[in-house]
Amino acid sequence: MKIIALGGLTAALRFPIMGKRTLPKRPLTTVSLRHRRMANSPSELKRTSADRLENMRPDLGVHKRIRLRRAGCGESKSLLHDSVARHHSKLLQDDYKKRWGHLTRDLALARLRLLTVLNSIVPLNQRAVIRSVERMERVLERVFKEAGARLLGAVEVEIVNLSLLRKIGSLSEDETRKLNVLESISASDAENGSKIPGAQEVGVLVQFHGIVDLGVRNSLLREDQLRKGTKKITAWQRSPYQVEIKRLFKDRSVEQNLQDIASYITKGGSDRLRYNAGFGRDLAEDLDAKIWRTGTGRTDEGGDTVADERGLTIGEIKFLDDIWNALMARKLNKRGYLVRK
Repeated sequence: MKIIALGGLTAALRFPIMGKRTLPKRPLTTVSLRHRRMANSPSELKRTSADRLENMRPDLGVHKRIRLRRAGCGESKSLLHDSVARHHSKLLQDDYKKRWGHLTRDLALARLRLLTVLNSIVPLNQRAVIRSVERMERVLERVFKEAGARLLGAVEVEIVNLSLLRKIGSLSEDETRKLNVLESISASDAENGSKIPGAQEVGVLVQFHGIVDLGVRNSLLREDQLRKGTKKITAWQRSPYQVEIKRLFKDRSVEQNLQDIASYITKGGSDRLRYNAGFGRDLAEDLDAKIWRTGTGRTDEGGDTVADERGLTIGEIKFLDDIWNALMARKLNKRGYLVRK
């Protein structure tokens, strides 16, 4: 034992011959334990409150604008805002009209096609989503270069909930088709190490929609080359409906076709901040009733404030808004989600 005097106080330090010096252990008293718990409690409470807010779903009937505000995205200027989406839809309509507005209906039906690609389902991770988008854009570049066709369309990201779709009984044909496609994509992505986590199986569907121009001459040959080119992409062969190349609507004018497509592909994915059950924008009117019958509806909370079980959580809304802002910011004109080939 070596005694050292420190400023009038005496401290006893034990120096063993071998090993590090050790200090005598002090037992934790009830007071010290209570002090430690109280010291950590403010941060713990803060984290708990933040987690609860992120996982909270808005009530049924809450306006989209209010949902965005509650998620802290009220002034974000992303495509999730209806006014922003309308502005970008008008810009894309103008682009389409400059390219193809002069075509007669017969020429438009012969030359133009609507392309849809459901590329992948990735976790709610911004870096993973952006990487998936960039890979899809590179593949589109290669396929269209080989086919010699032109393309103008948009990347779209949508938050999907596979668990919710499975809980909905008696799905319509469109809803069943979407569930089958998503499950096929999700299962294949899991093999590649990118399975979406969580019991709810919520992830981001990365997709593309756009207008294809097959050209004035050899349009049928070019279409065949394009279809063969898409079939060479292994990642696009996981479901029969993963890639679709369709003609424009015959019963609509060229202008109406271009306008409807531009509006559809600039809607911001989960445009109502709710999970889309089908591939279209609108959902079945009785879908909420179907969900309620599965036991998911919160009857214990009364009829005045019922949580929207089909609505995105506050955290998912914030994530989706951040993703759209990141995609838009890839170009100075905030149209970084566009793909031109």
